[in-house]
Amino acid sequence: MLKRVVWLMLAAPAAVCLITFSVINRYKAVLVLNPFTNTREVADSLAQLNPTGEAAQQAAVEAAGAGFGLAPGVGVFLPLSFVCFSFLILGLLAGGAASWMTQSKWRKQARQRTLDAHRWRAEAERLTRERDSAVAASRQAGPAQLPAPSMLRSGLARSATPALSART
Repeated sequence: MLKRVVWLMLAAPAAVCLITFSVINRYKAVLVLNPFTNTREVADSLAQLNPTGEAAQQAAVEAAGAGFGLAPGVGVFLPLSFVCFSFLILGLLAGGAASWMTQSKWRKQARQRTLDAHRWRAEAERLTRERDSAVAASRQAGPAQLPAPSMLRSGLARSATPALSART
């Protein structure tokens, strides 16, 4: 609930600012896609044409593209707010892509460590199963048969085992 309130406290003023910016900059601007056109020529041609209708806007776009023999229509009339928001979104996407590419080393390392952890977990489970099966097998065989203590004292066990008889 607190996150939602904080989000609304931040989002509401941002939305008001964006809507205000859009309303103030609703007038159309020429986005010329010809980098070699002189901006003064474009401004003069737009001032002479006074672009109020669609025909005048198309004529201004053609005049802006006529500078270096480029085909007409290399410019577009768009609302200024649309142009600004478009470049804002493109900048966010470019920044996100750049940070994603710089983090590839860490993602690769995390992926490798995850694979190692799975491999180690599988080996630990395999060793645990082997140990449990060995313990179960030894319990089924019964206790180890050791000579009785009375046999060791009497010397009967010494004659049965050459290592013990060699020591005495």
